[in-house]
Amino acid sequence: MGIAKHIVTQDYHVHTTLSVCALKEMTVQNIVRRAERIGYRLLGISDHLGGYNTPADLRGLTPQLTEIETDVELFLGCEMCVKLSGEPVFPAEEVAFLDYVMVAMCHVIGDLPPLKDDPKAWLDGWAGRLDGAIACDDRINILAHPLRTLGGYYEGKPLMLHLPSARWEELFRGMAERGIATVSYTHLRAHETSLHLVCRLLLE
Repeated sequence: MGIAKHIVTQDYHVHTTLSVCALKEMTVQNIVRRAERIGYRLLGISDHLGGYNTPADLRGLTPQLTEIETDVELFLGCEMCVKLSGEPVFPAEEVAFLDYVMVAMCHVIGDLPPLKDDPKAWLDGWAGRLDGAIACDDRINILAHPLRTLGGYYEGKPLMLHLPSARWEELFRGMAERGIATVSYTHLRAHETSLHLVCRLLLE
């Protein structure tokens, strides 16, 4: 944890109790105090948007973020679901009050074909959604956990390796040209499941 104080000074992928994956201690107050203790300078609250939360739900966090006294610079963003096309589920004007918009290709509104039926076609669909997100207007700033769901194996090698390297280069070049950053999970929050830890306040 001492090393993290010097290396990690910002986090834009933090969920509060507005997200069903977060535990009850993930209040704005607890999150900010924890961020102070581990030496964060910048902190973005980015609850899930789409599926169950609406822009109005996230706007309700604004008073808490503006009233809390802290030296940590606070931002309000979201982790928005995407359509099968990769387009965010809410139009730009409805999320204009947010400081940033983060999307994840694994949070999709629509019926995806089962991965096991045709992994290569599924992977092509994943890349196509990312293409769609990159092509959208400037509402998207961050791609969340970019490689989640791509960790399985198919025909003896990792699923992600079935996408040609030239296609990966095309995708990430497009992101770079649009100024879209990528973030994964750090140590401030955790999903409390047997597979990964994201959205849980980790205590020292």
